[in-house]
Amino acid sequence: MLFSSNIFIFVFLPAVLLLYYILPNKLRNTTLLFFSLVFYAFDSISHAVILVAICLANYILAQYLATCGNRRLALSMGIVGNLGVLIYYKYVNFFLSAYADILSVFSVPVKSVSVNIVLPIGVSFFTFHAISYLVDIYKNKVPPSRDLVGFSMYFVMFPHLIAGPIVRYSEVSSSIYSRICTLQKFHSGCVRFCLGLGKKILLADQLAVVSEKIFSLNSVSELNTPVAWLGILCYTFQIYYDFSGYTDMGIGLAEMFGFTFPENFMQPYRSANISTFWRTWHMTLGRWFKDYLYIPLGGNKKTLLRTCLNLLIVFFLCGLWHGASYPFMIWGLYYGILLCVERILKTKFNITIHGILGIVFSFFLVVVGWVFFSQPTLSMARDYLYVLFSFNFTDYYYSVRHFLTFDKDIVLLASIFFAFFNFPRVDVEQESGAGWIAAKSGFALVILVLACANMALYGFKPFIYFQF
Repeated sequence: MLFSSNIFIFVFLPAVLLLYYILPNKLRNTTLLFFSLVFYAFDSISHAVILVAICLANYILAQYLATCGNRRLALSMGIVGNLGVLIYYKYVNFFLSAYADILSVFSVPVKSVSVNIVLPIGVSFFTFHAISYLVDIYKNKVPPSRDLVGFSMYFVMFPHLIAGPIVRYSEVSSSIYSRICTLQKFHSGCVRFCLGLGKKILLADQLAVVSEKIFSLNSVSELNTPVAWLGILCYTFQIYYDFSGYTDMGIGLAEMFGFTFPENFMQPYRSANISTFWRTWHMTLGRWFKDYLYIPLGGNKKTLLRTCLNLLIVFFLCGLWHGASYPFMIWGLYYGILLCVERILKTKFNITIHGILGIVFSFFLVVVGWVFFSQPTLSMARDYLYVLFSFNFTDYYYSVRHFLTFDKDIVLLASIFFAFFNFPRVDVEQESGAGWIAAKSGFALVILVLACANMALYGFKPFIYFQF
């Protein structure tokens, strides 16, 4: 079930909110847990069973981890078990294909083998939730939850279940057992949900029409340089509004139920360097890799060479986490190399780029990086990059104006403006004047109506990060 679907907005969410608030406080966790499982089972009952099994296994293991004699062994079992689930569902076929590719290099005949596996939605996210929970217990940062319902609600709560943000147990543990949702906070959640829906439907999905048409063309024979840049530029803003829109919807939903989730985006395209970009893009994933992989590897406390090696390892795995394909691996290494170069320039030569020049240059590097993220194969990414930098201005079949109709012009300009000059703020609690609240509510209502009308006419597209 998608946050941007009519059945979620007009059936599921109203039903959950109605039951949640008419039932007594002691039943609210159970109610939210039940509907979270219904939300997940809507797409696959078998995957919901798997989710429940993983949840129970981690609950039991956490109790054992807190009391056993060999805690390191128990933690290792938990990490290996959760990663095993992730590897089986997401990477088995990729590893089989990679093995065949390696053998083919040495002219060894091999029969192509694949396993019929359907990827559970959100598996990359909920396995990371589980690992962070176990590691934090091991480090005595949080006590294990003795309440199965409370832990399960943290693990499968539908506002973050499918595509994040990646929430740590310590960030919501107190709210699980004692929370008060004020009218002001509920209103803030509604506004944020509507604005997130607007980002997705009115910006991201409209840009997707352009990028998908361009990406469907043959890069070498049908594209020229301006059209190729238009395609990847539209994708750059499409993925930002698609994912940040989903995050806004998830955070808004959490607020409606009295929870506060961590922020996930902070105007990443305004970053003056790549380090800042990764501190402001998918922030909860970046924090996860920093705290549970980069720092344990030694972080930047070792030599410069070791720091660069750590960065390459982390971002290679970050790319692989996003998808089981060579382009995602290259995308991760691309950022690992850029961060190493930044680190070397700063450490050895005291060179850093700031201001407008830094923002423009960093944005250029990010746009180029999205080529690897958006193309399904390395050869297609290579061909697309070739067209981008071939300075070919010949109109083969299509020109830029073929794709940019007036309405798409408006969408692209609005996307650029809001990415660099801030999307309307939604922190109603900080601006509590009656006039401000009324204006914010009216704006959110208009966005909701426009988004729903657009969905009724043209349908909706799945969120990009659902595939991860």
